[in-house]
Amino acid sequence: MKIYLAGPMTGLSRREANDWRLLVSDRLRFCTILSPMRAKEFLNEEDSGELNQHPLTAPKGIVSRDFFDVGQADILIVNLLGAKRVSIGTMFEMAWAFQNKTPMVLIIESENIHRHPFPLEVANFTVATVEDAIDLVLRIV
Repeated sequence: MKIYLAGPMTGLSRREANDWRLLVSDRLRFCTILSPMRAKEFLNEEDSGELNQHPLTAPKGIVSRDFFDVGQADILIVNLLGAKRVSIGTMFEMAWAFQNKTPMVLIIESENIHRHPFPLEVANFTVATVEDAIDLVLRIV
């Protein structure tokens, strides 16, 4: 089972972008976790969402690998909690998954900048916490 972990990164520190992904990876370690943060250890704490000259963080590299990963995923966990601004990349990932008929578990609070019919309607399941998403995925897989 391959699980893609989608969620905002721009404007977040590496820790903010990665901590929830590490928790999911630990709890669902029997699955293959596809994280857009993987193999980007060279990024420092301040530039997790910034672009640089590395092929994995150049625009073409980001889009290409994320598109490939979403296409390989059996399910997406989409964490929009605490988003500081709209995540265009995450919205694209949700659209790709929807087009592929890949199930999505959306984590979102009631007062979130992403509260819009598109992300709310394309997600198959909606929960309020990362723990709720993990528990739900454990019941699905």
